[in-house]
Amino acid sequence: MSEITTSILSILSNNTPIKSAVKKRIYTSIADQKAQLPYIVMTEISTEFTSYTMAVSDHQRSLVQVDVYADSSSDVESISNDVIKALSIQRGVYGLRSIVSSTPEIARRLDETSTLNDGEKPVRRNSIDFSISHTKV
Repeated sequence: MSEITTSILSILSNNTPIKSAVKKRIYTSIADQKAQLPYIVMTEISTEFTSYTMAVSDHQRSLVQVDVYADSSSDVESISNDVIKALSIQRGVYGLRSIVSSTPEIARRLDETSTLNDGEKPVRRNSIDFSISHTKV
C-alpha cells in the first residue's frame, strides 16, 4: 500500500461520522466478497511527481477514487458528503506524507444502482475522485 493510500485510509478511518456509518469497512482497491453494507472502497488511480519550486522535493499529485456503497440513496449520499468533508479540509501530516491540498472532482460523481450478485438486492454507489497534493515528511 502506498504512503498516500495509508494516509487517506487513516483520515477516513478516524473520521467520527464515517466510522459511525461504515464501522471498519473501508477497503483499498477491492472490498471483501461478503462485505456488509454500507462500505467504502478507495483506489489510488495515479500519482505523478510535480515540481512547483526547487525548495520542495518529492512533491506529488495523486488522483484517488473513493466509492461509497449502500443499500439506500440517502445513506450513500450522506456517507459521500462525509467523505467529501473529511478529505476536502485535511491539511497536515499523516504517516509519512504531508498533505498540502485535497480537492474533490465532483464531475465524476454518480448515483448508480447495480446488483453485486444475481438475486441480491440492488446496491447504490457514488464515486468521487480527489486530486491530492502531498510531499514526503
